Amino acid sequence: MKRKILIGLNRYDFDPSNNHVAENYLLEHGFELSFFEKEGDHMRKAEMIERIGDADACIHYGYLDRDVLAAAKKLKIMTIMAVGFDTTDVAACKEHNVRVTIARCPEHAQGVAEVAMTLMLVSNYDVIKRHHETTAGHFHQYVGEQMYGKTLGIVGFGWIGQRLARLVMPYGMRVLAYDPYPNPQAAFALDAEYVSLDELLKESDFVSVHIPGTPENYHLFNDATFAKMKQGAQFINTSRGVNVDEDALYRALTSGHLKGAALDVMENEGEGKMHPLYQLENFCVLPHTGGHNLRARNAMIMRCAKNIVEFFEGKEPPYQLWK
Repeated sequence: MKRKILIGLNRYDFDPSNNHVAENYLLEHGFELSFFEKEGDHMRKAEMIERIGDADACIHYGYLDRDVLAAAKKLKIMTIMAVGFDTTDVAACKEHNVRVTIARCPEHAQGVAEVAMTLMLVSNYDVIKRHHETTAGHFHQYVGEQMYGKTLGIVGFGWIGQRLARLVMPYGMRVLAYDPYPNPQAAFALDAEYVSLDELLKESDFVSVHIPGTPENYHLFNDATFAKMKQGAQFINTSRGVNVDEDALYRALTSGHLKGAALDVMENEGEGKMHPLYQLENFCVLPHTGGHNLRARNAMIMRCAKNIVEFFEGKEPPYQLWK
């Protein structure tokens, strides 16, 4: 009997290039695939509970909690089509002996770093404000500041943070890094300097966040944190929305303490909730686009497929959240 994989993504999210490479790879290895076929971008909890009972493996954005696990009688592995895992109860998966892997790959790191770089430029040059003024017929040529020679503080110096450090090299920026698990070799190669979080906040003209959305990092950026940032600094977040107290960010922007902020993630993204931040001219937000480019998506879904094949071949796939 073929092993069954429940794919909780729609066919476009699973295969945006429509090249069927990952699908054919799984079929060639003897798996039966069950796709999410309804309207929307992915399978919700109720349908997960309804359909996961006979699945040996699952590819999804996460959304595996105790209720879903209780219905997952045969599930052996969940491979998350993302790098973040804040929507998955990893402890419960371990209790149910369900392995969990993530789709970490260089292509994803590059995409997120490029979005962070873009947001830095958008914020620094007041692109949103200037666009609206110009299209409204007000032609004002402002005198801004170059990024050359400024200080960038990278909070979380893993794959994405390191890629961002490489991207800013032509800008002649000084790079400070904070990470509880330092990588001295990477810092040396990228001419970055490890400092404490407080020193990074004090010295940086730009602060870019690249940390997981864990309970330890919940609202790490709050009133106290923003108060420690340099007057006129700019804040970038492409990590997870839960890492930022958005009300505190609003206060830091409206008080004039921060010059601007640009985010690719929000705490309640996708729920249709409006936030006062959206009304500010010195604020920009994107709909979590960091990993949503064809090169990254193709690499990530192939990593998910390989994780499942390797697991059932008795190998240890990379980037497991528990072993």
